[in-house]
Amino acid sequence: MDRGIIIGIAGASGSGKTLVARNLTASLGSEVVMLQQDAYYNDLAELSYEERAKVNFDHPDAFDHGLLIDH
Repeated sequence: MDRGIIIGIAGASGSGKTLVARNLTASLGSEVVMLQQDAYYNDLAELSYEERAKVNFDHPDAFDHGLLIDH
């Protein structure tokens, strides 16, 4: 049975996480699945523009971790 490897890349916005992930993907080949946490921000549609502008999108609470884990 093949075992998968999970690689987590953390860092502040604009620090190059996506670049590192893309380079790893290119090096490791077609067996790589990349999940970008940016796709898992909490749905803030019910908030006004002013309320959304106050949200810290770098804080862990900004993400729907349950959905990420499900995927």
